[in-house]
Amino acid sequence: MIESKKRLLLLILWTGLLSSPIVAKVELLQRLGVTPTQIKSKNFSLNFVKGGEGKLSDYRGKWVLLNFWATWCGPCRKEMPTLESVAQEFKGGNLQVLGVSVDQGPVGLVKKYLKETGITFPNFHDAKSKVSLIYQATAIPSVYIISPDGYLAGVFRGGKSWETDEVLQTLKELVAFKSLKELHGGQIAKTSEGFSFPKELAPPVMKIKKGKGSLKEGDVYNLSVEIKWSGNSRRYLIKVPRITLPKGIELKKVWSSTMQKNGQSILEYHYPLALKEAGSYRLGPLELSYKSRAGGLEQFSRHPGFDLVVKKAWGKMRWGSLIGGILCLMGLISLFILKKKAKKKLTPLKGPHFFINENLLSSLKKMKMEGKQRDYTQGLIEWNKKLSIEKGLDGKEEEELLELHKYGGAKIDDLKIRFFERRLEDEIKKEEL
Repeated sequence: MIESKKRLLLLILWTGLLSSPIVAKVELLQRLGVTPTQIKSKNFSLNFVKGGEGKLSDYRGKWVLLNFWATWCGPCRKEMPTLESVAQEFKGGNLQVLGVSVDQGPVGLVKKYLKETGITFPNFHDAKSKVSLIYQATAIPSVYIISPDGYLAGVFRGGKSWETDEVLQTLKELVAFKSLKELHGGQIAKTSEGFSFPKELAPPVMKIKKGKGSLKEGDVYNLSVEIKWSGNSRRYLIKVPRITLPKGIELKKVWSSTMQKNGQSILEYHYPLALKEAGSYRLGPLELSYKSRAGGLEQFSRHPGFDLVVKKAWGKMRWGSLIGGILCLMGLISLFILKKKAKKKLTPLKGPHFFINENLLSSLKKMKMEGKQRDYTQGLIEWNKKLSIEKGLDGKEEEELLELHKYGGAKIDDLKIRFFERRLEDEIKKEEL
């Protein structure tokens, strides 16, 4: 009887020892706040921010904290220094912190941020969102815990301080396990070799639905932003996505609609945009912020935006502008006709002294008939001076007469006046011949 009790006691103790790693696993992951998973991680290759290329598999044999972040994400910027503390704490040990920047465009801005904040752990640059789409890290910040044997052990979404004593102690206990299988007490769920992310962990995804057709100033452009995610639609508290708009485009009242499609919850926001002015515009970026109803900090998703061309609305001109334009056009046509007639009438005779013509002589005689004797005399002398110079003479005589007439007030002899008149008349006759 005593022997049977001993055997039963040993069996209970042995069962407790076998089950203790499972309890430890649950406690560790729960203490870190991560959602546990048991799926094979997906290897990838990306360029480092500081240059060179690296792979996730290069860190096989260590626990990895894989952090997806961006420089424009506020919670990410707060979280990064705490991850640097973890990197320093486990430097040379069994845990490696890796960053994946999802910033689009040149790497220079990311490099500058890492330098200014003193972040030393390796960071990849996922400029084309190749890896973030595979890991469904469309919401940032997100930290993925990867085991030494290449399994995704858990996911944490949202900002977090990783440098507290409690978190550091939990991580030290975690890295004592050499594999996910060991963490799970020697057993692990059978998984396929392909990477399949659990639907319940998929974050909301933002998609832009752009209208088609040409746009003109005065139109209202209806932009739709579709947000969809798998699972229960009540898991998240979602804010209205913010859109950055340029001058010349005005946002009207935003409204939303919801629906279910193929097991997915879809929330659609509608943005009526009044196109005030013609031009080429950049709409965006668009930023979506949300958080889990279970608690935690906000998470962010971003769309870079798109280009929009607004044409001039010629067909919607005001009547006043239209009439004004017609009158202006009529005026220009009339002016053109008058100028053409005047040009035809005033066309000078061809020859070496083509500026001497009937029109010139007529205008001078008209002055005389209107009693503008002073103007007539001055014009007569000036044209004779020009004619003398054209003929190779110095024109000094005419110049002296002009000085006496204009400034001295002297009266020019009638015989001289008649000489100048006959001279111009004779010149015209020569041109006609």
